[in-house]
Order: sequence, then structure tokens, then C-alpha cells
Amino acid sequence: YLTALDVRNNTALKELDCHFNKLTKLDVSENKALTSLVCYRNSLTSLDLSKNTALTNLDCSDNIYAITLDENRAFDLKTLPKGFDVEKADGWTGGTVEGNTLTFNPDVTKVTYDYDCGNGHSITFTLDATPKYTVTAYGLYGRNMMITSGATFT
Repeated sequence: YLTALDVRNNTALKELDCHFNKLTKLDVSENKALTSLVCYRNSLTSLDLSKNTALTNLDCSDNIYAITLDENRAFDLKTLPKGFDVEKADGWTGGTVEGNTLTFNPDVTKVTYDYDCGNGHSITFTLDATPKYTVTAYGLYGRNMMITSGATFT
């Protein structure tokens, strides 16, 4: 999985497909020739497309960023990766925002919001506060197994 990708020097880049990675930020501001951007299933929280006037194909769905809530079920939005602007986010579902503080509704672990990326492009991003925990289970023959939240096994 990619955790970083720098395409700023590729100014003639027309198509970028970087889906299924762990990117938390993506700067395409220098890629003014970009016509297609596919960056779904990453960990993006924002995206600036204000300089990408040629962009006609965009798929940035399923971007989920893991966060940790405080004891009041709140999160400081200023701690999100560089580039996030609370003024560009609206349509919050699952929580409320006051200033830079997001408070999750009771019994909710994911909050979504619509982000104005510029040039008429809006993307829905997700903040995931699903608790991460480890459970000790006893398998065959009394052997211990560690199972982490979200893990799959057969």
C-alpha cells in the first residue's frame, strides 16, 4: 500500500489511478492537465481540485480516515491531515460541528461529510471512530489466538 504519493512534478499528467492505498493527502494542484482521477478507498479527508479545470472523471468514494474520540465523544478537526478546511465541509451525518470540534452522536462510530473540492466537485468523506481492541480467544487444543477488531480469518 502507498502511504505517500508526490505527482507535483508530473505537470503533463492526464490520468491518475491510485485507488486501494493508504493515502491521507494527495496534492494534484500542479497537474492542470489532469482529466481523470481515481483515488477511492484511501484515507483522504479533503482534496483540492480548484486548479484542475480539465478534470472530467472523478472517483474518490470510500475514503475513510480512522480517528480517536475523547471522553466526550468529540474530535478536534484541526488534527486532520494538512489541507482540511472545516469551512469547505457540510452535510455532516452522524455528528455535529461547532467551530473545529466534531461531536459524534450517541451510538455512532462513523461520521460522513461532503467536502467542496472546487470546480463543482464535491466528495463525501468518512471519519471512523470504531474502537480498536484485541480479544483473546481460545482455539483448538487450548491455544491462544489474538483477534484484532476488523480482522478476518478462515
